[in-house]
Amino acid sequence: MKQGGNLPHRGVLASGGVGPQSRFLTMCGVSVALAVGFAAESAHAAGQAQGPELPSQMIPSGAPGHRILLSEVDRQARDFEQFVKDNVARRGIARPPVLAPMAPGAAGLGWWEAAATTAGPGASAVPLATLVDKASRSSLQINTFGTLPAIRDTAVDEAEGRYAPELFAEGRHAYRNEPTTALSQTAGDPRQKDTEYVAEAGVRTRFRTGAEVTLAQRFSRLDSNIITYNPRRQSRARTSLGLVQPLWRGAGVDYGRAVERVAGNEAEAARDEFRRQAESHLLEVIRAYWVLYLARSNFAQEQRGATEVGALAKRLSGREGVDALPLQISRARAVSATRSAGLVRAENAVRNAEARLKALINDPLITDAGAPAIVPADRPNLERTEVDPQALVETAMRQRPEIRSAFLGYRSALLREGMAQNESMPQLDLVLEGSVNGGGNGEFISAPFNDAYDNRPSYTAGVRFSIPLGPDERDARHKRRRLETVQQALQTRTTVDTVLLELEVSANEMATAQNELSERAEALSLASDDQKVTEERWKAGIGSGGAGADGVFYLDQLLTGQDRLMRAELDFAEAQATVMVARANLSRARGTLLADLGYEIVADEDPASGKANLPRYRLGRAAGK
Repeated sequence: MKQGGNLPHRGVLASGGVGPQSRFLTMCGVSVALAVGFAAESAHAAGQAQGPELPSQMIPSGAPGHRILLSEVDRQARDFEQFVKDNVARRGIARPPVLAPMAPGAAGLGWWEAAATTAGPGASAVPLATLVDKASRSSLQINTFGTLPAIRDTAVDEAEGRYAPELFAEGRHAYRNEPTTALSQTAGDPRQKDTEYVAEAGVRTRFRTGAEVTLAQRFSRLDSNIITYNPRRQSRARTSLGLVQPLWRGAGVDYGRAVERVAGNEAEAARDEFRRQAESHLLEVIRAYWVLYLARSNFAQEQRGATEVGALAKRLSGREGVDALPLQISRARAVSATRSAGLVRAENAVRNAEARLKALINDPLITDAGAPAIVPADRPNLERTEVDPQALVETAMRQRPEIRSAFLGYRSALLREGMAQNESMPQLDLVLEGSVNGGGNGEFISAPFNDAYDNRPSYTAGVRFSIPLGPDERDARHKRRRLETVQQALQTRTTVDTVLLELEVSANEMATAQNELSERAEALSLASDDQKVTEERWKAGIGSGGAGADGVFYLDQLLTGQDRLMRAELDFAEAQATVMVARANLSRARGTLLADLGYEIVADEDPASGKANLPRYRLGRAAGK
């Protein structure tokens, strides 16, 4: 006999349980985790036993020689991606269970749907699409997730900012008063007195070849008491152009671009991560919506059950001493009290489900004090959904953000390894400098500047070389990067295996949920027919009167039948909600939940940042949606 109004949410509904459901949900979560973990290990072991091993050339070592070649990195990344996709094509996922036909009249069995989706006083019926839209704009969790790609974008600006020209300037005044023994140079003054003014300005920049170029202009003037200076007030001007070009370590355009590539890959991976987290959050909103529908359905069922048994107990009490036995009256009252207690628990489950839904959305219009209660306006869609395993795999390989991020991580690992190999080479730099120098008779700028360009320039050419005498930190860094590349390759394959496992489980759950709905519909139909027969016999007087033990027996049959019917109704309502959540979960598993809901990732400025105009990423309506 049913004792209360607990909601034993199973399968895809077993997330975020509260109250009396928590123990059941914890057990479900542990069981699913163990099953998924075992399946992942089995899938990985099967892949190792049957699939080809990763060729040694798929674990690259940068590029031959001392240069990193982006074309070589791209080729190796494409080969690795193709290798993984070929393995996936050979493996695929198992075909889900065959869909059973839906029981005739299943759509009309849910009498409680009207009660569950009708708003009373102080409540508002809200479609799921409206709540998803509110969550996309107001959810603190989604807004928090949107800051990550904006943060990673700054790394792209940082990488490109290395080549921004830099203006520099220096001004200096120095006075020197020192003793001297060369009295002939100072006209007998025992101290040498110099006053110097120096001004220098220029611009320097770096290029993607690794070169650093500096263009500088220097002016100086020296006033001295040394009589050998002619004139005694000396002015100088120097215009110089210097170049330092690495030839080994840090050399090459590809080396310079590799830093930008890594930053770009990380920024793109952050956008994929935002999409993954946003899809997971919206899935929780969808799950909470249908849990609220289920809680309200259960409340309506408990309410009707309590009303029926209450009326029965009242009727028997009124016939006490006529044809109702004391045992019948006490038993009916006991069941009435039990169902009243279940009704209290069911009402609390509605409040808890609504609170969780509001917490996921964070919209002040529905969370502030005095806001109307949320009532789900949508009814379950019982339309059958066929699952094509091959199409699911192909879509997931293109759309799942985890797979995209894993491949981007592998490309970044290749780039870092190639850069580390380049940095482990000896330093060999070409150093070139040319300058024009001029002097004047104390005039600070024009005279020495003009004199500089009236004479031949000076120049310097040379090389700068250094090599460690033994392994150094660069060699250790290169080795670490090689190991990280191997790790990322294995991690990528693990990610793909996990996604395929999740996809297969979601497809199986979708088919199973639909088949369960069909079976629950048939069970509810049979339980309803059985209860009608029992009620007709009771109303005809078979179970009342002076039948003694037979009267008690038929009363028990009536009450037990009511409990059985209520259990079948709750199971059918739960199967309805499970199908709806399973459909959304399958959409997320193949990586298309955002698109299916009509959203895309949009970059704009955060209005809360004021004049700072800080960037952010958010969910926006897709074009044409």
